[in-house]
Amino acid sequence: MLPEETLDLSRRIGAKLKEGGFTVAVAESLTAGKIQDALASVSGSSAYFLGGITAYQLDTKVKFLGVDRDLAVECGCVSEAVASQMATGGS
Repeated sequence: MLPEETLDLSRRIGAKLKEGGFTVAVAESLTAGKIQDALASVSGSSAYFLGGITAYQLDTKVKFLGVDRDLAVECGCVSEAVASQMATGGS
């Protein structure tokens, strides 16, 4: 069960997304699916939440999210550069 403050934040995010006609998808690593859980816990979230992937291991980040393996090894998987590649498909 999510804390009420997390659910409240998820509801507010969802309302803003719906209001603006936006959708969201999530690529997570360290958070291990918690963001997806929070978004999907709101009734009606399928109107704006497209889904997501939890890519915890480097191989998964490379295969499904287009993360550059050499960059991840060089700077560490937990870095701004890797997070940016996860968000943009490696571009």
